[in-house]
Amino acid sequence: MKSKRDAQLLYFGEIHEKIGVFNLVIDPYVFVCDEEVASVRLTIHKHGLSFLSGKRRIDVPFKEFTIEPSSAQTVKIVNQRELHVRLKLTTIQESTSENSQTQLDDLVSKSGEKQVLNIRCKKCHSNVTHCDRTYSRVLELPSENWQEYLDNWCCHGNEAITKLKDGLNPREHDCFLGDWYILIHPEALNSQNVQVVKKDENHLILCQRCLATLGKLNFSADDAFRNQRCKDIDKSISVHLYKHSISCYWIVNAISKDLFKNFGEEMFLATNFISLTKTRMCHKFIVNKTLLTKNKKDSSLGLIWILKTDTKFFSSLCIANDREEIEGSTNPFSAVKVLYKTYLDDEFQRLKDEWYSNAHTDIVSFPDEICLKLLFLLHENNMKQPPSVRIINGFKVSFLKL
Repeated sequence: MKSKRDAQLLYFGEIHEKIGVFNLVIDPYVFVCDEEVASVRLTIHKHGLSFLSGKRRIDVPFKEFTIEPSSAQTVKIVNQRELHVRLKLTTIQESTSENSQTQLDDLVSKSGEKQVLNIRCKKCHSNVTHCDRTYSRVLELPSENWQEYLDNWCCHGNEAITKLKDGLNPREHDCFLGDWYILIHPEALNSQNVQVVKKDENHLILCQRCLATLGKLNFSADDAFRNQRCKDIDKSISVHLYKHSISCYWIVNAISKDLFKNFGEEMFLATNFISLTKTRMCHKFIVNKTLLTKNKKDSSLGLIWILKTDTKFFSSLCIANDREEIEGSTNPFSAVKVLYKTYLDDEFQRLKDEWYSNAHTDIVSFPDEICLKLLFLLHENNMKQPPSVRIINGFKVSFLKL
């Protein structure tokens, strides 16, 4: 007696402007009939694709966009399992659901009024700041790496630049919002619930209860404490907290909303790499874990090559039981497309030494848990793609979702 199992149909696509490249991976069990693979008929229509085998039909609806069926000029089968179709898209619908960015925009629009924000550790919910602390100014920071822009465009030692940089240090009741972090005054921090540890050149802030990395302390450039093992929070000029490590509850009309609920490690890493590429000529990065050792080469875990920072993807793993139609589909999402190698891959050691000798290659350091999360995300997203597009020129292909 032949055992039954759910058939799986994975479709994965990449959108470039108005052109969508559809890569469909068909599980061999989808169209098995009496131990023989039946002939399959593919139909391309305005709102999706249909597969017909004998009396069985599977529909793949694309509810987020419409396509032009007549544009299917390139259709090919790869590895006897993947069907690659190149189609022209006519409409792309963006998600209209309320997200965290909408709430942040509402918060910023009310700057000047007293706003109550409770900042807690996302992992254990311990209070990072004093409970029910009010902020009179909640403002957005300039684009990431704006200081590097100024240094490249203007002469060094410009007093106007120095004043501008100092003007972005938060005052006692200020909260400044960056793309992947926030800045608050040291007085806002609940020193009883956090601890400061110096690693490399950073003074990291850890949760006292669960030891999760929450952020770091910022010191003045000419501050003597900057290069010392100073654990005095009051000596810093600002507190830099990562959005992915904290929950920020905005209390409005007795209703509490977590502004960073959807901001996780993947978005943190994606926005981090985007910010780095804006001021770099070569988008190659060596990822190190933060260590006390001076030999940074020993802490290298991965090589990241940023290809595109504004790519749109769509992907869905559908389960087909006895139903004729597969319900549900995934909205197109923005992501950073990357090539990568990990320390376990072939040629890693040789390429790492080659990249280190290249003056245009940048080195980025993350805490151990973020490095492991990065490797996990890259591997997981690599496996979501069809086998034929997972590797190119010896590098694995992946993405980081925004």
